[in-house]
Amino acid sequence: VRGGNAWGRAAKFDELSAFSPYALSSFTYLLAGLVLLTVFSGARHYKGNRVLDGSLIALQSFFTLMADVIYIGRVSIWHALDRTYATSLTLFLVTTKAFWLDTFELALFGGVLAIGAYCLTQSRHTRSEPTASFEGFLFWHSMWHLCFPLGYMAWCVYIW
Repeated sequence: VRGGNAWGRAAKFDELSAFSPYALSSFTYLLAGLVLLTVFSGARHYKGNRVLDGSLIALQSFFTLMADVIYIGRVSIWHALDRTYATSLTLFLVTTKAFWLDTFELALFGGVLAIGAYCLTQSRHTRSEPTASFEGFLFWHSMWHLCFPLGYMAWCVYIW
C-alpha cells in the first residue's frame, strides 16, 4: 500500500492471518493456472498456447502474494513488480485471444475486465480519506484477486 492511504503503518497489517480469505485469494491465479494445465489439457478449442498461458497465470500468484500479503502496508519493489506483471499478463492474454473470440467470448472478457476494474477501483477507494476501511479493502481486493482467474476459468469451460 503506497503513500496517501489513510491507514499509515497500522497494526492491522501485522494481524493479517496467512490463512485469511484475503491472503488465500492470492492463490486463485495459481489455481486457475493449474486447472488450465491439467483439467483443460484436452481442450480442443483453446486459443493459444495452453501450457504457456497456464504457467504465466500461475506465476501471478507469487507476485500477488509478495505484494498484497507479505509486503502489505510496507514500501517494497514487489508492489511495482506485481502491477507490472499483472498488467503485462492481462494485455498478453487479451491480445493473444481477442481476434479469435466469438461474440459471447468477447462479452465475457469485456465483462470480466469491467468487473475487475470496478473491484480494483473500490479497493483503492477504501484506502483513502474519508472512506478508509481496512475491512472494505480486504473484501474488494479479494474480489479483484478472484475476478480474473474465475473469469478465465469460465471462458475455458465455455470453449471446452
